[in-house]
Amino acid sequence: WAQAARLQRRDVRHQLTHRTLHADFYVLDTEERPPLPEAFRWVPEAELGSYAKPRLVSLLLETP
Repeated sequence: WAQAARLQRRDVRHQLTHRTLHADFYVLDTEERPPLPEAFRWVPEAELGSYAKPRLVSLLLETP
């Protein structure tokens, strides 16, 4: 799947009370979905607003 990964944003900074996180966001562009562990499930993009998300995930979703 590595060849299908596209860098979306580099070095996104997120400040926690005790630590600073630096994250790179990648988007996976494929014709088929990669397999997920049994306890996971795919969520349609239209339903993402119904779920709580970590701030870093919210930052990724706000990226144009």
